[in-house]
Amino acid sequence: MKVWSMLDFSEGGIKNFRFTEQEDFPLNPKPGMTIFKDKRLLLCVSLEDLPTWVPLTQQLTMYRFKQPSATSRWEVKHNLNVSTPIVQCYDEAGGVIQPSEISLVDENNMVILFSEPVAGTAVFLAGVESGLPAPSVAFTASFTNQAEWVVVHNLGYRPAVRVYQGQNEVQPKTIVQDSVNQLTITFDQPESGTVILY
Repeated sequence: MKVWSMLDFSEGGIKNFRFTEQEDFPLNPKPGMTIFKDKRLLLCVSLEDLPTWVPLTQQLTMYRFKQPSATSRWEVKHNLNVSTPIVQCYDEAGGVIQPSEISLVDENNMVILFSEPVAGTAVFLAGVESGLPAPSVAFTASFTNQAEWVVVHNLGYRPAVRVYQGQNEVQPKTIVQDSVNQLTITFDQPESGTVILY
């Protein structure tokens, strides 16, 4: 596996690491791209010359708090329902700032104290603390009133397949993996729903 990256390594760390939150996978992924999707940080790598998304984290929930006016006390209601979130604070110019204290009020509220008044943003991250992580969703597609669903996913492998009509998982008549980039789902009659690939 080859990994091409736009990451900026410096003194054993990573600088200028940026990613975007996505609802869908990019149409033209390139190795080295990073995205935040389905509550996970994913990195695009080249696997046998095909772009493949690899999860770098288990599920993460993120909350962004904005403090518009300068104050030395930020009271944050993050609603993450966790007592140990990761907290990173930034000033208005986007520079990292170090609080003098971060105090837990309860599992949904924290107080951040600074030595002098400052305005800015706090980012809270919380992940899966126990149990197995949920599988990474690699591709989704929806179909309307069709008896044959041809799914061109371009994943480069034969994925696990789940088919839903609304909230109910259903079993179609057949699921045929045509290739490593396409599969065909058939029903006895035209159906509407969603296919999720892992």
